[in-house]
Amino acid sequence: MSCESLRDFSKSGHEKLFACLAGNKRLTPEETESLVYALKDISESIIKVYEEIIPRLINEESNEDMIKSVLWSLREEFRHIEYHIRDGNLQDL
Repeated sequence: MSCESLRDFSKSGHEKLFACLAGNKRLTPEETESLVYALKDISESIIKVYEEIIPRLINEESNEDMIKSVLWSLREEFRHIEYHIRDGNLQDL
């Protein structure tokens, strides 16, 4: 899936995913909402990692403070993703 597709998902695709999952009735409405919200936030974090954080590492002058700051940002995005994996119960699907 390209970043373009991820942007589309974060803007409008989550409504289609919610309708699909809700119609399946495998999950409760609350579980469905939690799952879709988690996936939306995860997609936003992935975009941020690949469109903002990694390019900063590649394009800016490398110095110890900058690298430390960018790696801190990367770690925080991965923590955010991990939170949504747990909060959306993605490991229990």
